[in-house]
Amino acid sequence: MGTLLKIKPVLTIQGEKLDAFSKARTMKQAKTTMLTALAHDLEERLGDREARHTYLQIAHTCSREAAMELAETVQALYPHAPVYGAPLSLSIGCHIGPGALAVACTRKLKELE
Repeated sequence: MGTLLKIKPVLTIQGEKLDAFSKARTMKQAKTTMLTALAHDLEERLGDREARHTYLQIAHTCSREAAMELAETVQALYPHAPVYGAPLSLSIGCHIGPGALAVACTRKLKELE
C-alpha cells in the first residue's frame, strides 16, 4: 500500500530498537528528514555537532549512485568526519527491498583517535 501511495518510511534504530521515525512522500523529503535526524543525533546524543569525533556511514540496497550522492552531501555538511559507504546486508535488504538508503553515526573510540 505504501508503494502505491509513494510513501517513503523513515526508520530509526537506537540500540536494538527499530521504530518508525516519520513518513515522506518523496526521496528528497526522506533524505532531508534523515539529514535533520543525523544533525540532531550528532548534537544531542553524541555531543559532536561538527562530527569531529564521529564516523558517518551510508548504506543502501541496489542504489549505489544514490548512496554516493548522499555520501557527497553528508561529506559536504561534515567535512571533518570520515564517511563510509556499503550495501546493506542481505538479511536486511530482502525485507526492505531495492532503493533503500540509510545514514548512521558512530562515535570514535577515544583510544583510537
